[in-house]
Amino acid sequence: MNMHARNAMTEAVRIAGLLVMVLVLGCSGGTEVGNPTASGVVAFDSSEALESYLKEQLASTVVPRNVADAAAMEGDFQAGSYSTTNLQEASADESDTVKNDGEHLYIARQGEVAVVQAMPAGNARVVSRVPIDGTVDSLYLSDNLLIVFAVPAGSAWSQHPDDRITVGMPSWIPDTARTCVLIYDVTDPASPTKRREVEIEGVLASSRIVGGRLHVVQQFLPVLPALDSEYNGTQGDLSNAVSGNAGALDDLTLDDLIPSYTVVDGQGERSPEEPLVTYRDFYRPTDPEGGSIVTITTFDLEDVALPFSSVGFVGDVHTVYASTDALFLLSNSYVENGSTWSCRTLIHRFSLDDLSDIASGTVEGWIVNQFSLGEYNGVLRIATTDSLNDPPGVTNTVFCLRQNGTGLEVAGRIDDITPGERIYSARFIEDRGYLVTFVQVDPLITLDLSDPERPAILGELVLPGYSTYIHPVDDDTLITLGVNTVEHEGMVVSDGVQLSLFDVSEPEVPVLVDRVTIGDSGTSSEALWNHKAFTFLPDVGLIAFPIDIYETSAGDDWWSMGGYTFSGLYVYRMDGSSGFTFLGRIDTQPGEDWFYSTWTRGVFMGDSVHAVRADEVKSAYVNDIGHTISTLSLE
Repeated sequence: MNMHARNAMTEAVRIAGLLVMVLVLGCSGGTEVGNPTASGVVAFDSSEALESYLKEQLASTVVPRNVADAAAMEGDFQAGSYSTTNLQEASADESDTVKNDGEHLYIARQGEVAVVQAMPAGNARVVSRVPIDGTVDSLYLSDNLLIVFAVPAGSAWSQHPDDRITVGMPSWIPDTARTCVLIYDVTDPASPTKRREVEIEGVLASSRIVGGRLHVVQQFLPVLPALDSEYNGTQGDLSNAVSGNAGALDDLTLDDLIPSYTVVDGQGERSPEEPLVTYRDFYRPTDPEGGSIVTITTFDLEDVALPFSSVGFVGDVHTVYASTDALFLLSNSYVENGSTWSCRTLIHRFSLDDLSDIASGTVEGWIVNQFSLGEYNGVLRIATTDSLNDPPGVTNTVFCLRQNGTGLEVAGRIDDITPGERIYSARFIEDRGYLVTFVQVDPLITLDLSDPERPAILGELVLPGYSTYIHPVDDDTLITLGVNTVEHEGMVVSDGVQLSLFDVSEPEVPVLVDRVTIGDSGTSSEALWNHKAFTFLPDVGLIAFPIDIYETSAGDDWWSMGGYTFSGLYVYRMDGSSGFTFLGRIDTQPGEDWFYSTWTRGVFMGDSVHAVRADEVKSAYVNDIGHTISTLSLE
């Protein structure tokens, strides 16, 4: 799917879900939103209590899908130095389609993981293939363990029996999805050995490895019977729909409503299905959020044979952020506020020391992505944008929250940040914060967060374009990746991908050191929305990211998209004082007119750089990128 189609679909799904929430108000309870309020969590005292609550929530938050559809329509190299997955927090590892150990590449492919010996450079070869019965989603490489997430064969993203139901807040959740967690010993990369395989009901939402433990976050929706009654989208008919749904759910048992798991042994034999979570480890928010379930399953990677543990939470998850101390699950809700409506972000903090230690809170507005959050010294900072219709406009806020018992309470906040614009990117680094907002120009805003009770704006630098990703090099230097824009006849249009370097050593007066623009209108990069596609090797200041280039010609209309000219990997060297030096590019789509390419990762190993895709690996020396030294087909 190309970028424009992906973005359009995502927005349609978001709008559809939000409008359903405005109509039904089942997940939010329809409560008034003013100042952010702390909320708590409630445990269940019996299986019967859990079953009753789930049925109540599912009955009141399941509506015909056609209502949602109708709404949506309206330098020197160091030996052994190598790059790794770009992470938000250094001690919280994230999965990706490619992992490496400095010598071998582990590559996610359809139905397998290919293990490629990439060093010494110029002689890449496949040393083993790990067959996977399903679709590989992503990987981890932790010490000598290869961890694979896969969608098992036969686990369909199916729809409900009547093909008309959407559940919960903005997301549509497949009701027969399963996630397989496979763990292999790759002490010998040429001969991986399976250590464990567990198949769990639910969609993989996210995961992290922190402190030697793997935490797997999934969203689960049970298979539900067809609706007994139609819901025409009016509040007056809601009670009839809820009553009909409740009757249809009567025959379901608790085991039908909660996720299960099965273990697959070395001979492929499957154990009987068992409940993933008992009622003793289930929690719900004090303000109901619907009947879908989030689970966190934890594996001890120090001894993968130990039993795993799981907790369940009755609610939705749209974004996952992890610090070194906690997992944060976030979801969005639109609620009525008198004659107007407003967006809010629901936040649930799960301590990694004890996942039953849960605190919840709510703030106004929505977040861009996981980088809208950052926890430091026990304080969560979160940046949000909210659209208001009374008075009309857009407002941005940064909140500082502390845990108090089971609540997350606001200690301090910065309001009315660049009114009329919205946040496009954020980054929180210890006592500093950085925001990029945009409407016609791109202010880079620096924040002082050293006193959570009195956070403040320090400085601002206004430039054309906008950045969607902010990458800290050190305390004094930032790299951003975004989109260049130009103005024509009062309209702002995109005009190429933009790589920028900033000196923030004096945060009151941030300085642009260098900026390069690649391509013209239509040019895009996966790294604009996926930080894992951005590779930075700090030892020598090397940068790599994939890009699809479109270029305009003389005589083209200013609003037209350029013609396709290139897909592949761009490589730069960065110097904090002088800026970027273009080192070259590796073409991954020779001779093909491809609208937008599939995923590509750049991996640095020693003096070489590798453009890695699911179907091939292209390698070159960093000092001579124009000369590809090897091309290895994985087909």
